[in-house]
Amino acid sequence: MKQSSRAWGTRNAFTLIELLVVIAIIAILAAILFPVFAQAKEAAKKTTCLSNLKQLGLATKMYLSDHEDAFPKVDWNDGKGYDAAMPDGRKFQGWVVWPLYFYPYVKSKGMYVCPTDPDPKNASWNPQDDGKVNPYKNDWGKPFDMSYSSNHDMQWRDTPANESSITYPAHTYWIADTLSWYPVGFGSWWSGLYSDQGTFNRVLLSRGCKDMIDQNGRPRLKEGGNGDECARHNKGNTFVFADGHAKWEHWRRSDGWYANPDRANDERGPDDPKKPN
Repeated sequence: MKQSSRAWGTRNAFTLIELLVVIAIIAILAAILFPVFAQAKEAAKKTTCLSNLKQLGLATKMYLSDHEDAFPKVDWNDGKGYDAAMPDGRKFQGWVVWPLYFYPYVKSKGMYVCPTDPDPKNASWNPQDDGKVNPYKNDWGKPFDMSYSSNHDMQWRDTPANESSITYPAHTYWIADTLSWYPVGFGSWWSGLYSDQGTFNRVLLSRGCKDMIDQNGRPRLKEGGNGDECARHNKGNTFVFADGHAKWEHWRRSDGWYANPDRANDERGPDDPKKPN
């Protein structure tokens, strides 16, 4: 019986080679599954972000209904920021007031934060809450944590943009994932992804990455850089359009041309800015 027991024990022992094979298989499975898990996690965050923007799209429609079809307006020519009520009752003074105008319709500051955004507080502007008026002591700061910005071509103008006057509201950007360092927004006046003039690059390059360059206060992608790594959600970003609907777009499809609410047609003319390659 003792010999049989020893033989049985010998047959069930693992050799060093067998252990190494098992470890190798586990390592291969981990290498395959971890990226899948990471993609699934990011897909869930993208869904949350898109849900936030759908709520902001609904808030847009309700705001328009209450304000004679007019989008929020900031008159750049008056040379000062605007006052708006904050959720805690204080007054915020600055240029980024549209979130406060929409807050009564969403009633949640969480709707303005994307879970993929690593810096919704916008630390690059050195935010400091003074407990009195402007919590960020900066006319260009945010009223609270925020991951999105608005199309200033629809706000910084003498007369408010009106939904009925926008020829292509379903194809005109209104709110978007935006690089958190630039809460003041984006616009259609730009000269391409590789220039230092493109404010729409704040959308295309919606998160910091190794191939992004900050030039004169505007982000750009260095020559030969990989823009896939600079978009917030699986090589793309989420948008609210002027008609209130929201969707995700691949960054290569997104185009500053569609931030122009005053374009007379949906096709570029010979004098219109070209889309970068």
